[in-house]
Amino acid sequence: MHFKRVFIIWGTVFAQIAYADIDRGKEAYFMGEYERAIEEFTEDANKGNSYAQIKLGFMHENGWGAPKNYDMAREYYIAASSNGNSDGYIHLAKLFAYGRGVEKDAELAKAHLLRAASMGEPHAFYVLGEIFNDNYALGENAEEALKYYLMAAENDAAASLINGRYRPGNGQWFRLITEEGVKLTENFAETGNQYAQFNAGLRYHFGEGVMKDYEKAEKFFLMAANQGNVEAQKFVAQNRALNPNGNSDLVFIDTWLTIASRGGDHESTRNKEKLESSMTADQIITAEKQADEWLSKNAG
Repeated sequence: MHFKRVFIIWGTVFAQIAYADIDRGKEAYFMGEYERAIEEFTEDANKGNSYAQIKLGFMHENGWGAPKNYDMAREYYIAASSNGNSDGYIHLAKLFAYGRGVEKDAELAKAHLLRAASMGEPHAFYVLGEIFNDNYALGENAEEALKYYLMAAENDAAASLINGRYRPGNGQWFRLITEEGVKLTENFAETGNQYAQFNAGLRYHFGEGVMKDYEKAEKFFLMAANQGNVEAQKFVAQNRALNPNGNSDLVFIDTWLTIASRGGDHESTRNKEKLESSMTADQIITAEKQADEWLSKNAG
């Protein structure tokens, strides 16, 4: 019994020491002291810590703290993926998609990303969309890119890391702006896919791949907004505000800002407050009433 207690104490101390090593590596990495980060992470990576393996792979891939070494990067990513780290599969896939230290291999890149997705990382779907939408990776394959972008959106995926963390939901934004890509997105929008509708609206709103057209943008934004897409609801208002042919309709704009605000969009809340400073009391009451009616009708 005494021996077991000592073992537990020493096990706890060892775990704290190991954790401290990882913390020192993280500190060095985020301060940009990559040589020190490599030194701190190496021992932990050799002991099987997948976080350290990913960071070491990334630093060797990019030449941070050491000369670029794609072979070493690949070995670390393989080790991390073998330890069940989905990011290991994502990084491995990018090596094969872009031909970094290996021949480009679309099937292997796809297999690694689908494995990551199956492990509960929907960001991998977005990466699939990106590599099929990048001529430097697997070429401009609009059909494959759109398929995976929509899967990412449907799974509430993150488009990228924000301060070291994936931000769910921003994966519904994508830039498929070739002529074929915009046409495919519009076709899917017409079948009822809210994420295709939102992105078709974005193309016309910003004039990406097509001529800027606020009326067409509003058509697609409204399709998605009426399905409850909060980002689209915000853009219904913003698009109308920028449209010189309709920006005087303050009640319409405020109605959609109210709907988006109640859906949790903080930017819409701020814009609503600014807009209402130039509206009459009757206009504000009308907008609130219309928002109430829309929300009541579309509840659930």
